[in-house]
Amino acid sequence: MNKILAGCIGLSLAAGMAQASAQSFSDKALDELYERGQREMAPKWRGLGKTSESAVFIHEDIRKVDNGMLAVWMHHELPAPGYIEKEKPYLSTRDRMLVDCKGSRTGISDIAYYAERFGFGAVVWTVRRKPELAEVVPDSIEALLVKVACESKPSKSKAAKKAKAAPPPSKEKEE
Repeated sequence: MNKILAGCIGLSLAAGMAQASAQSFSDKALDELYERGQREMAPKWRGLGKTSESAVFIHEDIRKVDNGMLAVWMHHELPAPGYIEKEKPYLSTRDRMLVDCKGSRTGISDIAYYAERFGFGAVVWTVRRKPELAEVVPDSIEALLVKVACESKPSKSKAAKKAKAAPPPSKEKEE
């Protein structure tokens, strides 16, 4: 009985150590991807942070869009491949995020999945959808996104630039 119990404890400890080792490998892989991304994606992209699943970067081009919201691209670098339809591997994604600064909400409108690191290689899949805005969770990567985007000086969208560039209609006095 003691041999069986000792064997079970040994297996349990080994499984726990393997899980801890896998976790530290994942953390190390994310740290390396984050550092590499800051070098290889600069100057247009900058590091935003890391989640348990990816190293996250934000594009410098933050634009004002409809309803006073901002649009910004986020890049996610995965430590291991993800799969679309089981046969289409991807290593990174780019999400077009809509940010509501007043309501502290975000939503995703577009996603592109890339076959290679840092948005290179073939786009293996794209998704376009109507964004569903949700309040951000405190201390999350989305909360950090809201803070960074809303403190920036966003550029205006092309439509807003065209409207501003057009001269106002002249008002001549009739005599």
